[in-house]
Amino acid sequence: MGISFAFDIPICYFENMKIYALKYKEACYFKRKVKQLNKKFKFVEHVCLGYLKIKNDCLVVSFEQKNDKQPVRGLIIPRSSIILKPKIKAKKHIDIEKIKTGDKVEIFWKDISYFEEGIKNINSSLMITTGELFLKNSEAVILKNTQTIKVGEKIRRHPERKISFCAIPQTVIYNIKTY
Repeated sequence: MGISFAFDIPICYFENMKIYALKYKEACYFKRKVKQLNKKFKFVEHVCLGYLKIKNDCLVVSFEQKNDKQPVRGLIIPRSSIILKPKIKAKKHIDIEKIKTGDKVEIFWKDISYFEEGIKNINSSLMITTGELFLKNSEAVILKNTQTIKVGEKIRRHPERKISFCAIPQTVIYNIKTY
């Protein structure tokens, strides 16, 4: 089961371990409407450096490891968040063509998780965002008047402050319901 990354060779070696640079994109939140929220909306590409382990449908990028090479601090990134080589298109799991601007929707998606003090659960965070469809394009689904909760051990609001708009990469969405 191979993955072709934006960078699929290590950028350097440290103590005989390969360090990788990975590009990824993640959801972003806006307190108010900004001019970037239009049909040409694109996500900022993030880059992380670290030791790489592939687990389930996630990539574990550790910034720090114990002597036994167990990750101590880093990111758990869903595979669908990784930016692939330009000629390889990321798979979209949901057809959003049926949903129209103004529809009230509930979006189920996978988010990136930060961990420290070791990994307790090697899974990406499961999120549910509700709101009104504001815009969709080839990359994103943007909702307005949103509320996002993180599902897991404790169900909690995410982010904790009131957000007006949420842009979610289409590749991390695994279900959409209209209501």
